[in-house]
Amino acid sequence: MAMTFRLAFSNPLDCFIEKILSDANSVNEAECEMVTDNRSILDMMCESITHISQVLAQTKDITFNVRSELTNLRSIPETTQFLSEEIKEVKKELVKLKKSLKNQTNVLPAEIPCLHDLKSVHTVEKLYNCHQKK
Repeated sequence: MAMTFRLAFSNPLDCFIEKILSDANSVNEAECEMVTDNRSILDMMCESITHISQVLAQTKDITFNVRSELTNLRSIPETTQFLSEEIKEVKKELVKLKKSLKNQTNVLPAEIPCLHDLKSVHTVEKLYNCHQKK
């Protein structure tokens, strides 16, 4: 009688929903088994991605360092040009000083400092002005 009662009051929509839920549970269980079986593959993929991320971070650091070095290298021509102009000025002053010393007869060789000790144009100018006053 319980069976008759159940059949008499059974709702086809309820039966359909129960069938879908039981099918979904079996599919979900199958997917869980598949994920569990392939977990080692997923772990290897995760390790690989982590390693690649570290390599990319190192590459980023190296790229940053190269950029900063290139920035430093860009200033070298300006520095070289500045030093070249300074050397030209020192050479001109040296030529003037040599001519001046040749023209002066009262300057003794002991009073002439070693030209290698001259460090800049200003030192040459001071020496030149000092000898002009004598």
